[in-house]
Amino acid sequence: MIKEFYYNPEVDITSVELENGMKILIKNMAGSEMISINLWINVGSNNEPDNMSGISHFIEHMLFKGTEKRKVGEMSIEIEALGGYLNGFTSYEATAYQITVPKANLFKALEILFDALENSSFDSLEIKKEAQVIIEECKMRDDTPAVLCWENFMRLAYKKHRYRKSIIGEENLIVNFSREDLLNFYKHYYCPGNITLILAGEIEVQGFIKQFSELYENFRQIEVSHDLSPQEPLQRELRYNYLRGDIERTYINIGFHIPNQLHSDAFTMEVLSFIMGQGRSSRLYQEIKETKQLVTSISASNINGRDPGVFIISAITDENKVLSSIKTIWNEIEKFKYETVRSEELEKAKTSIEHDYLFALETVDGQTDKIGYWSSLGDYTMSVKYLDILKKISPEDIKEVASRYFNPDNCSINIYAPLFNGEKDSLNMSSEEMKTFITGEKNRTDLSGYDKKTLIKKISPVPEKIILKNGVTLLVEVDKSLPVACVYGAFSGGVRFEPREKNGLSRLMNKLLIKGTKNRKAREIASDIESLGSYLYPRSGKDTFALSMSLLKRYLKDGLEIFFDVLNNPVFPEEEIEKEKVFTLAEIREKNDDPMRLSIELCDSLVFKNHPYGMSTTGDKKSISKIQREDLVNFYNKYIHGENFYISVVGDVSTEEIIYIIENSFSRKPTLDWHSVTGLPVEPPATSIRKSVKKRDIRQSSITTGFLGPEVTSEDCLSFMVLNSILSGMGSRLFIELRDNKGLAYAVFCYLDYGMENSCFKTYIATGPNLEKEAIKGILYELKKVKDEGVFEHEVQKAKNVIKGKYQMNLQERIFRASRYSTYEIIGLGYERVRKFSNLIDKVTLQDVNRVASKYLDLENYSIAIIRPKYGNR
Repeated sequence: MIKEFYYNPEVDITSVELENGMKILIKNMAGSEMISINLWINVGSNNEPDNMSGISHFIEHMLFKGTEKRKVGEMSIEIEALGGYLNGFTSYEATAYQITVPKANLFKALEILFDALENSSFDSLEIKKEAQVIIEECKMRDDTPAVLCWENFMRLAYKKHRYRKSIIGEENLIVNFSREDLLNFYKHYYCPGNITLILAGEIEVQGFIKQFSELYENFRQIEVSHDLSPQEPLQRELRYNYLRGDIERTYINIGFHIPNQLHSDAFTMEVLSFIMGQGRSSRLYQEIKETKQLVTSISASNINGRDPGVFIISAITDENKVLSSIKTIWNEIEKFKYETVRSEELEKAKTSIEHDYLFALETVDGQTDKIGYWSSLGDYTMSVKYLDILKKISPEDIKEVASRYFNPDNCSINIYAPLFNGEKDSLNMSSEEMKTFITGEKNRTDLSGYDKKTLIKKISPVPEKIILKNGVTLLVEVDKSLPVACVYGAFSGGVRFEPREKNGLSRLMNKLLIKGTKNRKAREIASDIESLGSYLYPRSGKDTFALSMSLLKRYLKDGLEIFFDVLNNPVFPEEEIEKEKVFTLAEIREKNDDPMRLSIELCDSLVFKNHPYGMSTTGDKKSISKIQREDLVNFYNKYIHGENFYISVVGDVSTEEIIYIIENSFSRKPTLDWHSVTGLPVEPPATSIRKSVKKRDIRQSSITTGFLGPEVTSEDCLSFMVLNSILSGMGSRLFIELRDNKGLAYAVFCYLDYGMENSCFKTYIATGPNLEKEAIKGILYELKKVKDEGVFEHEVQKAKNVIKGKYQMNLQERIFRASRYSTYEIIGLGYERVRKFSNLIDKVTLQDVNRVASKYLDLENYSIAIIRPKYGNR
């Protein structure tokens, strides 16, 4: 029964505690079609003794592995049949289970979730299978350079606290967890007094609480005591470590201990992280990446929770620049200690945080994420008060916390670099030598100049399409539920329009639009945009390229002025071209450090041997080096003009105002040679099995198979989407058979990668090299079953519900709607497809799905790409 009921008008959240100790937090969002259900268990890796490291994460996996009532995989199948989505995660301090469903299915979803919570079987055979799955997850972690560098950094920074341990655990412990180990840990922590249920959506609160409390009042009650992590002693000297591996780039983490998230200094450090290293106008981005070109990626952020955390700077560079990068980063850090940040920098950071926070509240999932996070730290009201606290932070506060925490004896530095074959390893130094290196010569020459409550309406996208006087196609959807807006300006372009010898041209041109205009230099564009709390992103794909912007309503006019400045007046400066080419070449090398991306792109090149779709949007080393300024200017002149411009605006706007701004801001006309791309080579179906294998010093085999598919405008595409849903996802054939039943992989999925002229159906699995043949055999066997025997009516209905449910979730986001309106107009689907999509999916029949399976899944003629370990299983 109900012990305490309290509606908090200050934050518009209802807080309830039941007699059994369970807490419930409800955010009522009138008009929302979806409901997000979160169960937060107050246990994570910080509560695990060393010999049980990873057990919280293991239990999270096992809660999806069957009950007395439901067999393995049935929970996911039922949730998907409701049009919902199921997920879970484990963090240092909490384990959470998330379900999002249409609002009519709230209690059905709760019954499934609480069946798992109360009655999970922990079957011994399933435990063994899931151990293998988690081991594959460990291998994937170790094959991801940025993650491996992070894990080693945490081990370096923490000597006592359990933050030093990997959340997913280590293989030698995972394989030895017994059923008794899991059950004992589960029974200790999975009890009402240690659980918070969080809901967001349209909910009749009083009625829900009454019904829920009656259904679950007998959930077992026990007292819970937490095995708390030992506290980290004060760090008294700089710590340095480096390791090497078979990678191409060098990864850097530099971090400092900071207080827990609820400490007042943590909020100030959050603002400082934005000023220092979040966004293109941030200090590190401008100084280290743009001006000195020492790195190709750099950022700063806070990682903390109930216990003291770390402020961390992450960068990616080349080995010959790593020491100069670290030294220059240190000099930038020092400036915060000795100089006061400019007021405009501070306001820009606060506005950026406000922008991000408000856009996170668009969706029911975003609401429960925020409430759950702050609740897990001990104060759910911070989900609303957070922004108010940040608004009070002053320049003096920034300087004070920088002086308090940014000192070398509180610093840890970890580097992950390529294998070394030279005579003297420059990274081989002691911690004391590293301290001397970074602090010995302080560069002081650059110090001058540094002096709510929401309502989410029912999503029924009905935009207005208007052809403007300047030829531009405008699509406007007015949505006043939040004081924000999104702009998506798209052009027909992309890889399909590129000559093979200059692959990457479209993307490079698009990225250079924001690197200087007749009115603004690159640094000014970044600063002006981020001072509005806004983002301006270049996006490039197979058939289109675009600029997208999200911003607060009060800055709409200012944001659009910058948006059209970069479209109308780019100057393509030679120095920026060369910089961006260097960055692009570095991205290509980073891609080579990612086995999954490498495998998928290799598969594309096999499927599309003749067509441009076989090329990467990034380009390759040879093609990028050939691109000259003249190529960029010509591409810009040919494709950026009114007749090729499709701009969507979604948010709290006036249609009349938007029309006026665009007609008076953009007047570019097509050139004489403007035309849509014609005469492209037709990609014939494969007539044999096309195979390519590459070897790297990694732990898993990444395997992608590819099949030529239909054009995006073909009705077959919709039927294929349903087939793909039957095969992919937590309740799908591939997941259940290859992961749940056989334990062959942690990652297994498939997807339809569609384009105007052809799509490509791809499957992906990452597995141990000793399991490679069995994994490939398993993939092909499941595809053969579908092709030869067909699928069942109940699978089709469930898949359609899954597609529609996920689509409804995506429709909550303004940028999703805006991007689809513009893109669908360009590729021939029409903007109305956005609101018609669910109805079109409903019309797909069992016969349609079986027909496309038979038509496109040619198991005698397909492509397969494998990135395989050099040294077998290890």
